[in-house]
Amino acid sequence: MSSYAANAYRTRSISGASPALQVAMLLETCVKHMTEAQTAIVLDDMEGRFAATEKAQTIITGLQSCLNDTDPDAKAMAEVFDNFYTNMTMLIMRVNLKNDGDACDVIIKGIKQMADTWRQIASQGAPQPAGQGAPPPTRSSLTVSA
Repeated sequence: MSSYAANAYRTRSISGASPALQVAMLLETCVKHMTEAQTAIVLDDMEGRFAATEKAQTIITGLQSCLNDTDPDAKAMAEVFDNFYTNMTMLIMRVNLKNDGDACDVIIKGIKQMADTWRQIASQGAPQPAGQGAPPPTRSSLTVSA
């Protein structure tokens, strides 16, 4: 299959997916980029690590920008998600500043958990919660000590 055909197929698959499944797919791509960053750390490839974390950060920033904090019913959940995405952003900064593989582990674990939750929501056909999705992992499970 040509590259053009593969890209067209992927685009149709994504555009036909439910919003919950689209979020899960974005988060899984974020995990892929953070895994690439982790590999780059092991290989002492600073450029590769930075490129991978930038891609992951772009996804996180995009999801964070979609939070619905104007609807009173969604505001509380949006704040929870905002805190989750902000924590992920801080951890990505730590990865880049300190070449921290442990922070990569924490990010990958948290994002995988979030993606799994979104996949469950998508498979059940359940309406997505008001803020943007199911509650994210707790902050204590996502922090890395200095």
